[in-house]
Amino acid sequence: MAVVADISHDAKEIYDSIAEQYVEVKKAPHRTAVEQYTLFDLMLLKNEPELGKGARILDMACGYGHYTRKLRDLFLEASYICGLDISSSMIGIAKQYESQLQQNIDYINADGKDLPINEPLYDIVTAVYYLNYAQTRDELRIMIKGIFDQLKPGGSFYAINENPFSTMEGFNNPMHKKYMFVREYLADTLIDGQPIKYTFYWNPDAPSSCVFYNYYFSPSTYETLFKECGFSSLEWVPVQCNPKVENFSFFDDFVRESHMIGLIAKK
Repeated sequence: MAVVADISHDAKEIYDSIAEQYVEVKKAPHRTAVEQYTLFDLMLLKNEPELGKGARILDMACGYGHYTRKLRDLFLEASYICGLDISSSMIGIAKQYESQLQQNIDYINADGKDLPINEPLYDIVTAVYYLNYAQTRDELRIMIKGIFDQLKPGGSFYAINENPFSTMEGFNNPMHKKYMFVREYLADTLIDGQPIKYTFYWNPDAPSSCVFYNYYFSPSTYETLFKECGFSSLEWVPVQCNPKVENFSFFDDFVRESHMIGLIAKK
């Protein structure tokens, strides 16, 4: 397993270093039971009744294409699906999957903040853990504006993001370790731009050097910036556990103090 230096806050550097190991992180039980259920069942299926027929879809911060491939499974009649990620290692793995599965998905290695605006624009943009990598308010604004610019008028942005409504109980809480991670906040109060340290565990009884950093911004900061960038609406979607999972109660603590939240923004 690759070792990521604890001092590294650079998302590209981290993901390039542990791309193959990150595939295992996606196998954590909450990924399907809560994260995927919230994004697909509570957000996409409820708001895209035609299941993206003829749609152009962009999946930002796609990693190794985990959710990009699931988007193709859901939106079989989408005209075009593209996955984008800043990590060349992640995109390399995504392209390997595409070579094997032949799902007609394009993968691009690029920074979402630097995307050119090309016609035709996208009907749907998705992002699972993208905006939470912004380290400053200005960087967050650039990321949101970049999403806005990629969408057609009337298009929608769907995201799973760091939960800005968390209380301090949601940090430094050992109960998270049973879900294969620990979430640490190193200040006494929640302040815009403060780092949030995540440590992911393949074995909760063994030490881990798999470390990521997200950054906190308040709900009002997000809401202000989405409005400033031109979005007509922003809806927060609290996560829920799929009621059909066999071990439903196992996720009670996760949902009660969840580190993630869904959001839907309309252009």
